[in-house]
Amino acid sequence: MNNAGSAHELYFLYELAKALAASIDLAEVTEYALDGACALLGAEQGFIYFKDDTDTLCVHAARELTDNELSLLAEHLQPVLAGRQPAAIAHPSSDRGKALAAPLVARNQEQGVIGVATAYARHFTAQEIERISAVANLASLALENAHMHERAQRELAMSRRLIEVAQAMGTGEMTKEQAAEFESKFKDVIGQDQLSHLVRTFANMAQQVIEREEALKRQVAELHIKVDLARKTRQVAEITETEYFQQLEKRARELRGE
Repeated sequence: MNNAGSAHELYFLYELAKALAASIDLAEVTEYALDGACALLGAEQGFIYFKDDTDTLCVHAARELTDNELSLLAEHLQPVLAGRQPAAIAHPSSDRGKALAAPLVARNQEQGVIGVATAYARHFTAQEIERISAVANLASLALENAHMHERAQRELAMSRRLIEVAQAMGTGEMTKEQAAEFESKFKDVIGQDQLSHLVRTFANMAQQVIEREEALKRQVAELHIKVDLARKTRQVAEITETEYFQQLEKRARELRGE
């Protein structure tokens, strides 16, 4: 590449670095990273995968790729991540197409993979491999920071909701509908960390507490009915056993000719 092209590429990477550093929003940082990769490599298809808690690569964002293509592509990305080296691989739905991927490594930890793909015949040069590697290096820390920020915000929201639910349960103000809504909203919380486990457990517990309270209320209501019936029976017995009532009953029989 001539000096003008090299200068243009360096300026592009500089601007991309500024954009990535200026945002903490995960969606925005993801957009910048995909824009940079596709523009710098001249590709119309792009993808980013993150590792989940089980070290499985899962699609985070993609452009112009179907779900089936992304699923097939994931099978070939693990070696790229494990080897920490960019590599060209076959396009998942085209015999001629190619994909180019680079690992996302931040703080010496493999975070995921970023890459581009083309459905038409394409040979990625050594220089283009350096480009995707440069984009990955710039995006790695920005994506991790944005991901951590999003996770922190989600955990903060979950913590606040837990406090609200605990307070409502403590004062007996939680309704069955609120408990069901809480359980439905958080029963599928993803993650194996302690907070995620606590949320899932608490959501289930809230529903169980409401169900037990409702069962107790029904039992109390039934007991009140039985107590009222017993009291009325006793009151009737007390009346019918009086001498005055027995005299009235005798007089009534006489009038009926019994």
